[in-house]
Amino acid sequence: MDAVLLQRLAQITEEERELLQGRGVDRALYASGRAFEVDAAKMLEKGKLMSIRPHTRFAPFPRHSHNYVEIMYMCRGKTVHRIDGDALVTLEAGELLFLNRHASHAIQRADAGDIAVNFIVLPQFFDEAFSMAGMDNVLSRFLLGELYTGGAAVSYLHFRVREVLPVQNLVENMVWTLVNRQPGARRINQVTMGLLLLQLMHYTECIDMSRNGSIRSPMVEAALREIEENYRAASLTDVAAAFHVGLLCPSRFRGQ
Repeated sequence: MDAVLLQRLAQITEEERELLQGRGVDRALYASGRAFEVDAAKMLEKGKLMSIRPHTRFAPFPRHSHNYVEIMYMCRGKTVHRIDGDALVTLEAGELLFLNRHASHAIQRADAGDIAVNFIVLPQFFDEAFSMAGMDNVLSRFLLGELYTGGAAVSYLHFRVREVLPVQNLVENMVWTLVNRQPGARRINQVTMGLLLLQLMHYTECIDMSRNGSIRSPMVEAALREIEENYRAASLTDVAAAFHVGLLCPSRFRGQ
């Protein structure tokens, strides 16, 4: 990430100064009701469809949900997430985490060098992205189920794409336009989000996701489907070839 942009995101906020003094996370900054559901009305300026904020460091972030789609991008360092009280997800620098509104989500303490941004996104923001990316892919189906049908079969999508330069560039372009309040940012970022979905569609073998309390990758899902539907002549070689295993997601096969 650009050094100047990273420096801006690393600045300690007033909230973080209080946390460094030993105070806990003030839920009133995020939620209105008794349940800890982070409210888009508190996170977004009026009339905005998407915004970002740096992830709050120096204290564990308690279990919560959101009434919007959250996309977390790890700029530097790492964060450790407990999702639905079960799945433990480590988000490394350059990786993306998409969370739906039904997921309960707690985050272990992040320190000064662990810099992440949270995208707060309302449903209508994705309209342009869907028209560009289409619906016949795991990411669009995840978002469609979340935004329009209320489906909760998949709690999260974790993209291990830290070595995919086009993805890094597109995400960082959106961060830059929002941090710098670039004129026309909404239209620019709606198109950029569509391009990001198009790129991520080609790296489905780099996704981990939670389905019905378990963690599976789309490659595992495809292998199981091949066995179920074509058990007499099932070819896992064909599944591997379809997912370009070892070619598109090299980081998955290095010490993982």
